[in-house]
Amino acid sequence: METDSEVHLYGIHTIDAVKGKKIPEALVRAVYDKVLKVLNDKKFPIIVGGNHTVSIGAVRAFSECFRDLSVLQLDAHSDLRQEYEGSQFNHACTMARIRELVPIVQAGIRSMVEGRGPIYRQK
Repeated sequence: METDSEVHLYGIHTIDAVKGKKIPEALVRAVYDKVLKVLNDKKFPIIVGGNHTVSIGAVRAFSECFRDLSVLQLDAHSDLRQEYEGSQFNHACTMARIRELVPIVQAGIRSMVEGRGPIYRQK
């Protein structure tokens, strides 16, 4: 309904995967660039990634194109660390970065670092 179309009538088109990005910041930027291009081409992207960090770049692109965007996280871990292993874009920081862009709702969380959970106050 939100696309005012029947999405299945357009078919499926795939693009090359983002590969070789061992630095989290580079992965975020590469995913952001690809997703933003798809969105600017008025296509309906579906992102599949094996690394939580993929979500940061994708949500950043979506947040620039859609108002009233929010993210529902279904995960066992909160991923709200401000930094992990020397990077703010590590997999353990994914939702902290996304929460800076859009409102989030977390479900299924069974483990989090004390002082960094959903009720932790942002700076």
